[in-house]
Parts: sequence; structure tokens; C-alpha cells
Amino acid sequence: MVEGALWLFGGMEYASSDKTLSDLWSSTDGIHWQEIPYQPAVLPRYRHAAMVRGDTLFIFDGLNEAETGIAPYVTLTEILFASIPGRP
Repeated sequence: MVEGALWLFGGMEYASSDKTLSDLWSSTDGIHWQEIPYQPAVLPRYRHAAMVRGDTLFIFDGLNEAETGIAPYVTLTEILFASIPGRP
């Protein structure tokens, strides 16, 4: 939990289209979820891992069709995505 909330990023919508997602959601109770807008957009990904340190959610690896060589992260208190350059 960060800022008293659960956070969910990306994944895949298997039920209807196998669409890869890049949306960010937050919930304080695990029942009611709110989509959180952010900029700049991060390419959709699934099968990724995530961890929190302080107010930053780091998103590692995952699969998508175009992005390689960066590890995106989001600062949850500011909703700001960026990337860590130089990752193998």
C-alpha cells in the first residue's frame, strides 16, 4: 500500500480481446477502484513485476510488442511516469 491505497498497473484483458493494458488504478478498500490518469503514457505490458519504494512504484520487464531496454516507474504521489535508462 502507498498513500493508504492499493495500486494496479497494466495487464491483459483476456475475456474479450487479449488486449494489453497500460492503465493505472487505485483503491482504498479493494472493492471500489478509480482509474488514475497519468502522463506520459507507458506502453502497455503484461506479465510484469512491480515493487514500491517510498512513493514510487517500479514496474519491471513484462511483455509488449515495442518497448525494450527501460524500466518504467511511477511516482504515486505525483502520478508521473518516467524510465530508468541503461537497463540491459
